[in-house]
Amino acid sequence: MSSTNVDDLLRQATQSAQAKPIGMSGTELMATDFPDPPWLVDELIPLGFTILAGPPKKGKSWFALELALSICMDDKFLGRKTTAGKVLYVAFEDGPTRMKNRMRRQGWPQRAADNITVVFGREFHENFGSKDGIDKFIAYIKTGGYVLVVIDTVARAFQVRDWNDAAAVIPVLGPLQELAIEDSISILACDHHNKLRSLDLVLDLAGTVAKSGVADTLIGLYREQGKPGARLVVTGRDVEDVTLEIEFDALSGCWQPVDPSPKITQQQQEVLDALQELGGESTLGDLAKAIGCDKANLYRRLISLSQDGLVTRGRGVWKLT
Repeated sequence: MSSTNVDDLLRQATQSAQAKPIGMSGTELMATDFPDPPWLVDELIPLGFTILAGPPKKGKSWFALELALSICMDDKFLGRKTTAGKVLYVAFEDGPTRMKNRMRRQGWPQRAADNITVVFGREFHENFGSKDGIDKFIAYIKTGGYVLVVIDTVARAFQVRDWNDAAAVIPVLGPLQELAIEDSISILACDHHNKLRSLDLVLDLAGTVAKSGVADTLIGLYREQGKPGARLVVTGRDVEDVTLEIEFDALSGCWQPVDPSPKITQQQQEVLDALQELGGESTLGDLAKAIGCDKANLYRRLISLSQDGLVTRGRGVWKLT
């Protein structure tokens, strides 16, 4: 090929590049219809890079494994719809025996087990522990067709000397976040809380705020010692702030949402039934006669019911709401 032809080709390429506008005008942006952000768990966990953090040994691994089960089963998670698919689970906290026992406790059927690949710590470091390990790991994820990738925990997966050093953290977590967004998958990185316990997801996250800056979504699992209940706090770029009360069932190894409706005692139900029979409203005296109890005791029951929003008081009578 002559130098003249080469020059012509370069000139044409340059003109073509110059002809194509760079960027998008505000008018074009406003006129473009974009799809709603996809969800891994409906209205709770969007696709993207998510950090799940909490104190050690408070149920994060159980939470992540239960989430994986829901994805593999095309089943609901915490009562919410999920995106079904294959799962890659990188396990540093649990060895093969413990992982098997946990899956048995959660009741993993064969069809769910067929959809999960578990990579344990030693195998992970053997294959992805080199200097270019993050690139190899990303290439491995891309070949698997996974919807969810769990890394439990991110601090044990990658050789970062100081997680307080943003310059060291971003080159590791940044490529994972980019992969999750570009390939429309979810990467859930389990991590630890520091000792603040402030219910501020950024402040409570162990290490630098660079972690929270990279993450698309932050999830905090707050659980008091010795209590089955916990508070799940979620915030992120594509999700409204969410707080859920959940409870751990040790028998099944699963987290369940706590029913927010007030618990009615037998004595309180007796009051509600009597009010219903009296036409939905009654004076304290008439209601006490109908039930056959003293006014002081009945008054305490009515106050409790009013605090739960089940009855109201006005002009000398109590009414059903």
